[in-house]
Amino acid sequence: MSEEIRLQVYLSRSGVASRRASAEIIRNGRVRINGQAVTEPGHRVSQGDLVTVDGIAVAPEQDAIYLAINKPAKVICSADDPEGRTSVLDLVADSYPQRLFTVGRLDYMTTGLLILTNDGDFANALSHPRSGVIKKYRVEAKEPVPRDMLEQWKEGVRVRGVKYQLSDFVFEGRKTVVLSLSEGKNREIRNVFASRSINIRSLERVQYGGLSLGNIKPGRFRELSRAEIDALLQQAQNRSHRPRRRGPSKKDGK
Repeated sequence: MSEEIRLQVYLSRSGVASRRASAEIIRNGRVRINGQAVTEPGHRVSQGDLVTVDGIAVAPEQDAIYLAINKPAKVICSADDPEGRTSVLDLVADSYPQRLFTVGRLDYMTTGLLILTNDGDFANALSHPRSGVIKKYRVEAKEPVPRDMLEQWKEGVRVRGVKYQLSDFVFEGRKTVVLSLSEGKNREIRNVFASRSINIRSLERVQYGGLSLGNIKPGRFRELSRAEIDALLQQAQNRSHRPRRRGPSKKDGK
């Protein structure tokens, strides 16, 4: 690191979290620079500064890692859980001991495609609300899915004061539909279905941008190729948050 950079950028490049999540960590008083607590995300970090998060020293990673994992049900996305549940990070820890975090999240029972990385700029480019990267989810319901609900959702619906908007949908059966979302708010699909008293049997993310699950089995993972990384970045419309180009590490995934 040859130049001063903002603290939240420093943390994202250190694999602590995305820029937005790093800003929250800083505001919560969990970060110290040279022993002094810092709560301003824009604080400048210089070469030689000692930065710690929860008492653990962190520094920018030399090798950027980009993984696609097929998240099983009953696995969380957070690194810390007071209940001691299995995290997706536990599934890759033996092969990748570096600090990694997820690009977005899937809830406890939702399965499917999830991206792990230590490149905060890459994560920020993909997860920014204006990125426009389409995520696709296959929903299997216990009851027939009403077409009118999906049509209304495309126009924009409010559930408990939160506005949700669907990009597109394709039926695969009376009870199975593939939904496309460009943003995807917390528990959006479950909340919209629950508002119409429709029970979800299974919910799986099957695609993130042009990246699909392919033959990755539940609990398994693989590294993304340079072409896949570049393709995802090209699909992100928020050019102002485009990350630096860094090559992936060479280690094989599962």
